[in-house]
Amino acid sequence: MTRRGGNDRLKVLIAAAEATPFAKVGGLGDAVSGLAGALSRLEVDARVIVPRYGSLERVETLSRTADLGITPLEVYSFGAALLESRLPGSQVPVYFVENADFFARAGIYHDPQSGEGFPDNFQRFVFFMKAVLTACRRLDWIPDVIHCNDSHTGLIPAYLKLRNDANSPLRRTASLFTIHNLSYQGRAGSDLFKLTDLPRDMARPDGPFQSGSELNLMKAGIVFADVLNTVSPTYAHEIQDGEEFGYGLQAELQRRGRDLYGILNGIDCDEWNPATDRYIPRCFHAARLAGKAENKMELQRFLGFPVNAATPLIGMISRLVEQKGLHLLLQAAGELLALNL
Repeated sequence: MTRRGGNDRLKVLIAAAEATPFAKVGGLGDAVSGLAGALSRLEVDARVIVPRYGSLERVETLSRTADLGITPLEVYSFGAALLESRLPGSQVPVYFVENADFFARAGIYHDPQSGEGFPDNFQRFVFFMKAVLTACRRLDWIPDVIHCNDSHTGLIPAYLKLRNDANSPLRRTASLFTIHNLSYQGRAGSDLFKLTDLPRDMARPDGPFQSGSELNLMKAGIVFADVLNTVSPTYAHEIQDGEEFGYGLQAELQRRGRDLYGILNGIDCDEWNPATDRYIPRCFHAARLAGKAENKMELQRFLGFPVNAATPLIGMISRLVEQKGLHLLLQAAGELLALNL
């Protein structure tokens, strides 16, 4: 895939808080890495950038690529470096923003000990967003598009619109903002707006960076991105249609309705292929389903259940939040448990 009017490859930088298998809390990490691999197969020069967390996993080779210099957050300054690896099984570069103050700790968004969100999450991800733009300049690799994902990258479209003059190397870089989960909006006290280095007169209750008295990173991404998309056509419609799914941002989404697309998330047919999956006891496929029943009985044994291929076995893999429908499962639990399953 080439840029319009040119012969060189389209350059896309995917900026996110997660990327499988290095850092993953939910589906965001899978979507980021799966998309990067798919774009690469379409001959797009796709690259990924994430923070280097203290709990970083499955990095086989990691090289130091660039010194990102000093980034100010009001009166404080923080240094950072850029490390590089590859997505497993591909040549897609993955960059890691390294900073001991913000990222060299266990956990991505929450303290594993307390289960509470880190109190400096706003500062951490503002620092990351600034580092993403610095990294493009240090690498001398200017993307045609920066693909931003959820609130952790919500200010990047604003930086591209408001902080780039006619001489900036990023002046022609466009932004795509993907909404994976509208309920996590990156809210913070309005007094922290000074850390962003964005025009102070734009920090007001009716402005593009606030919802009422709070800063809102998700809102900033919605307002400033060139194009918006979300994880399905249905969700794109739902989040514009009232408070239940719009979480207070439905008016902004309605205003951007012509720029908002719903693209259904797919699956990685290589990673999740039961015919080749090395993590299950017996492989199977559509023409030979016997292995599926054998896997079920192995799981029954492992869990201490009676082993019977004919007995229905129900499982649910999910974060424990209401949005996933757990309250519906609890309401039906009595009737379910009365059945032979």
